[in-house]
Amino acid sequence: RKFNKEMKKFGLKRLFLHAWKLGIRHPSTGQDLLLEAPLPENLNKVVTRLREQT
Repeated sequence: RKFNKEMKKFGLKRLFLHAWKLGIRHPSTGQDLLLEAPLPENLNKVVTRLREQT
């Protein structure tokens, strides 16, 4: 709960949860797939602000 309160101070209104890379096997073809997604801007802003505080 304390962590959630701290994150709300940064304007975060959801869990700070993100998978930047995910590997799965396609169920039909058996081909290995690698999916990548950059950190969303709202989470990136929180990281930046946290770094500024340390």
